[in-house]
Amino acid sequence: MLYYNLFIFLFALLYSIVFVVIVLLSRKGKFEKYISVVSKVYKGFDTRSSSGILKGAVWAFVDGIITAVIVLSLYMLFK
Repeated sequence: MLYYNLFIFLFALLYSIVFVVIVLLSRKGKFEKYISVVSKVYKGFDTRSSSGILKGAVWAFVDGIITAVIVLSLYMLFK
């Protein structure tokens, strides 16, 4: 059980780190469509302020937790 919790935490952490990297790359004109979709889903997310990016990273972390739980559930179902 401990490994599952660790997997969920690390997956969510990686998810939020990748999100921040994508946000930083969006300042150079890349991933604009992704950013426009995410800004509609993640409440408070804004690429123009550091607090908006932090809010987006927190949302990405929560999204990563949900995704990891779904992945683990599917893994356990078909194991």
